[in-house]
Amino acid sequence: LTPAAVRVERSRSQRRRSAAEQVAVTVWFGEGPALPAPHSAVTARRQALRVGAGVLSAAAVAVVTTAAARMGTARDVPALGIGDRPRLGPPAE
Repeated sequence: LTPAAVRVERSRSQRRRSAAEQVAVTVWFGEGPALPAPHSAVTARRQALRVGAGVLSAAAVAVVTTAAARMGTARDVPALGIGDRPRLGPPAE
């Protein structure tokens, strides 16, 4: 007996306090089902759109980071030293 087709499905589910991961393996012997090709034109288009969106979002983050660095906003925020605590009340005299 040799398998005609094998399908592996993986699903993940995350909720507030739990996560689950399931893997299903289906093996057909004899004549396999009419499964779609793994690299169809629709899949290639979706993948290209995802890659393009990822590149654009990375470029947008780089632009915003550069603009923030040029404005000096990161340097204007005082850093707390070790042992310093932020004061919630009026300043001590």
